[in-house]
Amino acid sequence: MGIIKSNLGRHGGYLDLKITNSWIQSLYARMTMSRRMVTTPRPIATGALWNEVRNQFLNEIVTTVALHNIPDKLIITVDQTPSKFVSTGSLTMVGTNSKQVAKKGSNNERGMKITLAETLSGKCYHFR
Repeated sequence: MGIIKSNLGRHGGYLDLKITNSWIQSLYARMTMSRRMVTTPRPIATGALWNEVRNQFLNEIVTTVALHNIPDKLIITVDQTPSKFVSTGSLTMVGTNSKQVAKKGSNNERGMKITLAETLSGKCYHFR
């Protein structure tokens, strides 16, 4: 910033800076940074593990419904769909040799969530 401020007088008090892709790449190289996709450390779920957990869950539901004689109108499936007002893109700038790329601002909750619910008997509900 000191170099830029000291040279502003020669340019009439402002700096006419054209930012091009080659300029950005040069800046990244000088900072030993690179532009990368955000990664999230999470275990890999295999198809076999997914099916095993899913089948166990469904068996527990079937057993509980039969054991307690639960009517279809009391069996409810609920889903939330988020709609963010602020974009949380998946690109960021990190050190060139970084293994994981953290996503800053990913906990930004500005937006709304729509909740949908449907009973096994077919009645639908929505909540805002």
